[in-house]
Amino acid sequence: MSCLLLSASCLLFCVICEICGCPLYCPLFPIEEREPKSAEFIRRVLNQLSHGTATPDEFTPELQAGMFPGRAKQIGETLGSLTLPVAIIHLSELVERRDENGLRIYRYLLTDIGKTLSCTVKLTKEDKIAGIELRQLESQSDS
Repeated sequence: MSCLLLSASCLLFCVICEICGCPLYCPLFPIEEREPKSAEFIRRVLNQLSHGTATPDEFTPELQAGMFPGRAKQIGETLGSLTLPVAIIHLSELVERRDENGLRIYRYLLTDIGKTLSCTVKLTKEDKIAGIELRQLESQSDS
């Protein structure tokens, strides 16, 4: 695969061949979105969190207690720190999709100027959020 096909966020983490410029190793290639309703739901909730308007209804009862109001506000502030939160959330790239312990797990990259956030969301079969993790990634040059 040519480096021209890589996303900007992926280039931060790839080991690139100095001769041809192709990726030798890249853990963060975007993958195809095969569940558009789930993707739309996740992006909608992330946007609500960024605006402070998320409601507990979207989350499992177990997560609600630990999420509202404190953790939801903290996640919202992190998302709100992005240059254009709505656009960056809308353009987020799916880099991982797996099933684990009866949950569907999605990992997205949200790429902003100067930083990239990794967002992992766990959904139940009933489309309730059972887990959400947001963290800033560091490029290999920061290590």
